[in-house]
Amino acid sequence: MKIFLAQVKPRIGDIEYNFDVIRNCYLKACENNVDICLFPEMISVGYTPEDLLHKPSFLTELEKHTASLIKNSKAPAILLSTVIKEKDKLYNAILAIQNGKVIGKSYKQCIPNYGVFDEERYFSSGEPRVIDINGYKIGVPICEDMWFPEVALKLKDNGAEILLVPNASPYDGEKFNTRFEIIKKRYQEVGLPIIYCNQVLGQDGIIFEGKSFGYDGSLKFCLSAFREDSIVVDVQGNKILTTNNIENFSKEDELYGAMVLGLRDYMNNNRFESVLLGLSGGIDSALVAAIAVDALGKENVQAIMMPSKFTGRESLEDAERVAEMLGISYRVIAITDIVETIDSGIGGASGIAYENLQSRARGIILMSISNMTQSLVLTTGNKSENAVGYATLYGDMCGGFNPIKDLYKTGVFNIAKFRNSKLPTSIQVMNLNFPVMPERVITKPPSAELREDQKDSDSLPEYNILDRILEAYIEQDLGKEEIIDKGFDKETVEKVIKLIKISEYKRRQSAPGVKLTTRTLDKERRYPITNLYKG
Repeated sequence: MKIFLAQVKPRIGDIEYNFDVIRNCYLKACENNVDICLFPEMISVGYTPEDLLHKPSFLTELEKHTASLIKNSKAPAILLSTVIKEKDKLYNAILAIQNGKVIGKSYKQCIPNYGVFDEERYFSSGEPRVIDINGYKIGVPICEDMWFPEVALKLKDNGAEILLVPNASPYDGEKFNTRFEIIKKRYQEVGLPIIYCNQVLGQDGIIFEGKSFGYDGSLKFCLSAFREDSIVVDVQGNKILTTNNIENFSKEDELYGAMVLGLRDYMNNNRFESVLLGLSGGIDSALVAAIAVDALGKENVQAIMMPSKFTGRESLEDAERVAEMLGISYRVIAITDIVETIDSGIGGASGIAYENLQSRARGIILMSISNMTQSLVLTTGNKSENAVGYATLYGDMCGGFNPIKDLYKTGVFNIAKFRNSKLPTSIQVMNLNFPVMPERVITKPPSAELREDQKDSDSLPEYNILDRILEAYIEQDLGKEEIIDKGFDKETVEKVIKLIKISEYKRRQSAPGVKLTTRTLDKERRYPITNLYKG
């Protein structure tokens, strides 16, 4: 049996485009005289179209394109992962199509409703079925179905000889290893070869990194990360005969690739051509600038340095040097006069009000230039800052996208060191040079420079402590006492948890950003703004 595995990039909601992708891959499958053409989960509409699935005209258009594909199908079978409506219920399902007709159907049984998944809002649970294609008994568990033993065992009991698994499995730093361990468990339970087909896409910051693979007791092949790919897989009996050169990347390399893909796809799919960001001379904005150049090219990145009376000479020098090293457009627009005009107009601000006034002046400048140039503003706050509210609403939080939103500050340092020392290999980048920032940007103490001699550590614990507390509270979901029991200072833990709680309203208004961890601060962590729980 020969299978054409298509690791492709659908567009969410663009049904016509997606069916063009399907047809083009199917032509290649026909040219290779395969038995089956396999696509990722919900290739017809893209995963996930959210409430487009509640729009009758959307489903009508899907039915029209599906009917055309069925009519023009030939001897190679298409396993079309799509949305089916039956008796007023929607199913995440598979249509097996061959020689102008539907020869089989299978339905997703395990409907995820956690993290970024919200499938119970749309889909009913269905029955996975074995499909007979050219005399082969094919089991088609869909994504989440493979995370539990029941579906694979049922398909094996019903005669399945192989499992072909369409997926839309979101990336986080450990996700491939997690998937691989799950597939190994299923193989140990059923003893069937497994071919896993994932999409590759950055969708509103949720990353699907590809890396489709085949397993028959050992890993036989693995497709590319962060780009479209395909392979003809030869299966004989219980063995996958096809192999390829399996690439391995460092954690920093993959995280960087995810941020590049997330920004690149967000820009392309929303029809933006260029970006704009404030370049402060600090590490966060320098890293975002480097990501932007790698994703879009230096000609599409503009940086603005907006010094105040508190901006140090080193920051001015470092910002200019970052722009030079990246080859990007660079301007200096001082905010001192703007701030003083507003300050005198409102009667004189002091303390935090005066600090935030500076940040908001910068936000006004960036958003105004964005309107003038049609460039998307990138905001540059990291996860540590977003978690504890160390950011100014309508100030440095202004922007339309944030590549480092889910990257802790300690991760920012690690990724900056990585990109400063080498080229990424997990993704194709448009800047083939390194280093990308002066070493001083990485080594100097972080500062917002909104008052004299300000350092982040004046307001926050050191980042190596803060980030460990945040990860325990956010990703591990531990309570206050559990975190203190890990050896952290009680007063520090209580302060951090309080800051997280009172900053929820800010996070609700933040720009979308790339998902990198097992739990982001928006879709995957839905806490009330008004929250009186003390733990």
